[in-house]
Amino acid sequence: MEEKKIRIESSEMSKDMINVAIQVVRKFEKAKTEKDMAIDIKREFDLQFFPTWQCIVGKSFGSEIGFEEENMLYFYWGEYAILLWKAG
Repeated sequence: MEEKKIRIESSEMSKDMINVAIQVVRKFEKAKTEKDMAIDIKREFDLQFFPTWQCIVGKSFGSEIGFEEENMLYFYWGEYAILLWKAG
């Protein structure tokens, strides 16, 4: 199976946290739905970097978010867009 490409669109997050996000996505890539993947990513970030994280995973979505400084990542994993941010 070919590994899906990662493409960072926007980041206000340390490289270490970005690497964790990528590892988490790869770890949960077999999630059954986009919702399941978003839940898995959110829970993992809540555990590793303290609550409260939010995550959206999908092929098409729009958003307007507020986030804690240096705690936001928007990237593509294959055809899926993933938006991850800490919201207080």
